[in-house]
Amino acid sequence: MRKSFTLVEVLVGIFIVLIVFLGIFGAYQLGLKILGISKNKISALSLANQKIEELKNLDYPDVVSTSTSTTLNNINYQIETIVQCIDGEVDGKAPSDENDCVCDYKRVKVKVSWGGLFGGEVILHNIISPRSKVEECEVPAGVLAVSVFDAQGVAVDSPSIKVKDIHTGQEYFGNLVDVGKYEFVLPPATDTYEIEVTKTDYTLSRTFQVGETYNGKVIANPENSCHAQPIATVLNAQREERSFCIDKVSTFLIYTLQAKANHIYYVRKIGSDSNDGLSPDNAFLTIQKAASVAQAGDIVFVGAGTYQEKIEIQNSGTAQDPIAFVADTEGTYTGDKGEVIISGKEYGFLIDNKSYIKIYGFKIENTTGTAAIFVKGNLASEIEIVNNVISNNLGSGIRIDQSSDILISHNEIFSNRDGIFLNGVLSS
Repeated sequence: MRKSFTLVEVLVGIFIVLIVFLGIFGAYQLGLKILGISKNKISALSLANQKIEELKNLDYPDVVSTSTSTTLNNINYQIETIVQCIDGEVDGKAPSDENDCVCDYKRVKVKVSWGGLFGGEVILHNIISPRSKVEECEVPAGVLAVSVFDAQGVAVDSPSIKVKDIHTGQEYFGNLVDVGKYEFVLPPATDTYEIEVTKTDYTLSRTFQVGETYNGKVIANPENSCHAQPIATVLNAQREERSFCIDKVSTFLIYTLQAKANHIYYVRKIGSDSNDGLSPDNAFLTIQKAASVAQAGDIVFVGAGTYQEKIEIQNSGTAQDPIAFVADTEGTYTGDKGEVIISGKEYGFLIDNKSYIKIYGFKIENTTGTAAIFVKGNLASEIEIVNNVISNNLGSGIRIDQSSDILISHNEIFSNRDGIFLNGVLSS
């Protein structure tokens, strides 16, 4: 009996053969890529060397930044030449250069790049010096020195500094002379050079022109500070100093939270105690009405206005579900923005043997009894009294009698008989 292959064996065999052929094809592609890159790189290197030799044979004033393109072996090459004047220290730096010629030599960078499937670039650097002092002085130039520091006056390492001629659009590159300090040797020009200073994750500082529009406003006279300055002037053989400050920035995330409770009750001066209090349009008129119905887990928002009443808390909250009374001074919930004042009665809030109660943001004044906020009884505990203004009351601002675990924080208490009166308090 002749043995045959199963379908699974056939599929496995095909899969193995496919892997082998894909590996061979990948190796072939890689070989072509390496060959193409090597060929293109040799051509680019030849073009870069040719450009360097051309620059060496030019007159010193003619060695300038250029950008050209050429085609070689059906590949288009972009040739970018960046020329940077350097003010050396041998003959003195501007404005003390011995012959008033500050472009002592030129630093040249030639970049040849190409695109396509096997794109890349080649970069060569060189130094070109003048043949004589006379030739050096044929290149008029001055120095723009830019320093960058932070708010503490510490030099910023490796900032990004852009200097641009506002008339020609040409950008210039600086020479690092110290941490945070760069020198730009530029052609002399009046009110010409725009400077922009920044760094990743830092603020931006820059120069402005007279009449420039910024953020929809026309600048009549640019200020002169480390953040914003007038555009720069560079004089022949002279030195212009500019200092900019930038600071590290961070992401500031603000999360807004919706008030969440078992029930949210609203109190407004335009409300009615016959309402259910469950919406701003059906708000209660008095805080006491809300205090009489609020149960564990409920929040009471009170809108702006003066409430001439005394509020006696009727129910306790729990550790997981306290009862909170909040003065809505911003009008976020009730729609009524302004101070929430409780005034003129025996006390503002009376918490008698009730626990897990929070009182936030009220102004309580001119009460006539024992205290503006009176907490009493050994069952009264876990009370928070925060961000209230309590003043001009005949009794104490806040009085705690025989109660425990009371938080009193960030309140303004003044012009009362006593500020905070504690009697038999276990902890607060």
